[in-house]
Amino acid sequence: MRLSRTILVFTLGVYILVFSFSLSGQEGDNKWPKRVLITNDDGIQEKRIWALAKAFSKTAETYLVASLEDKSGTSNFSNIGKNSRSLFVQRDYLGENLTAYAVAGYPADCVAFGIKGLLRDKLPDLVISGINGGANLGDDAWFKSGTIGAARTAAFLGYPAIAVSGLDDDDEEMVEFVTQWVVQFAKSKIVRELESGQYLTVSIPRTNSSDIKGIKIVSRTRPVLDFDFEKVWEEREDGDDETEEVWLLHERGLKESPSEDSDVAWYQKGYIVIVPMRVDENDVAMVNKLKEMSDAIPVWPGKVKR
Repeated sequence: MRLSRTILVFTLGVYILVFSFSLSGQEGDNKWPKRVLITNDDGIQEKRIWALAKAFSKTAETYLVASLEDKSGTSNFSNIGKNSRSLFVQRDYLGENLTAYAVAGYPADCVAFGIKGLLRDKLPDLVISGINGGANLGDDAWFKSGTIGAARTAAFLGYPAIAVSGLDDDDEEMVEFVTQWVVQFAKSKIVRELESGQYLTVSIPRTNSSDIKGIKIVSRTRPVLDFDFEKVWEEREDGDDETEEVWLLHERGLKESPSEDSDVAWYQKGYIVIVPMRVDENDVAMVNKLKEMSDAIPVWPGKVKR
């Protein structure tokens, strides 16, 4: 009888030990990301980015690095390299679990400085770009959005990233809901398992929290923006072939309606849309096809040096 009790106590002890290890593992996952780099394209003064940074700082070492001024619509343009070898940076805030820097540059500069400069000895687990006010759907990913451009830069450098857009900073309730949701989403398996070169864009309808109908993982719409230029001014001096001209851009909207399963369509229905993206633009299928057609490439006309 005493032996049976001993076995029972031992068995219970093993179960408790295993259960404790199980909980410990779950807590470890919940603590990811441990270090976060946050940026945007609206500038360091934007209230939404501070709300997001403060929300992350409750569970992660948080670094906010954003432009001194609003740099919306600059995609992943950068001052670093050909344009400049130096970068002016000022620290704007230093507190418990939250440090903020303002950069005289673009969103891509902020990410590059954060990863290759500020945090090079303690690299971030995740880069968050946003929260931007616009939706950043369709062609915005390639031609306009500095929010997405920053996330693309992070992915190009090999770090998982999320670009979050679509929040009215005057709606305090939505600011609170969205920041809480982004923090929880960042801890999800979806984000933790992003591979090098991958990133996500998240577009949240600018509406009341009760009007959000759900969340969709979709593809980015393909129709490109239709636009043209109209010459509105011209000046030429007599006898001079050179002219000075001004051409005005006219945006005509999309060339065709987006598909029913695109980011634009679901966003318009009131859904949060998540679009998986990748920085690698290599077309492997096209490479193999062109190799088979290599005879069609004209021979180089220059003489071969011997």
